[in-house]
Amino acid sequence: MFKDVYHIGLQTDDADAAIAFAEKAFGGRVTNEARNPDGSRLVFMRWGNTDVEIIQPGDKSVLGGKTGFILHHIGYTVDKIEESLAELEGKGMKRLWPEARTNVEGARVQYMDPASMNGLNMHLTERPKS
Repeated sequence: MFKDVYHIGLQTDDADAAIAFAEKAFGGRVTNEARNPDGSRLVFMRWGNTDVEIIQPGDKSVLGGKTGFILHHIGYTVDKIEESLAELEGKGMKRLWPEARTNVEGARVQYMDPASMNGLNMHLTERPKS
């Protein structure tokens, strides 16, 4: 079902400090940036051959006082979201949203409900056709 890891999602209390650290420590570079309607800042970076999404929540209280990098989710690439959803839902897993959403990179994304995934916070990702 999974082809690859799309990205690792990390939350942080300070996106600017996280970006500066990743640039210095890993030679990371920002590839894209956006804001969610809830005010969250999303920064997509490349660390070597790894894509990372840095998320600074609009409401930092969701971090429970934690600072620095906090693992939030893993995005997995799939060929076709609908087929992968059908397979997972056939095994009793549930999606979080009724329909897949398109992110700032043009990929279709569907989060799964962590309560049905043994606590795993993840999303299926169908990359845009090149």
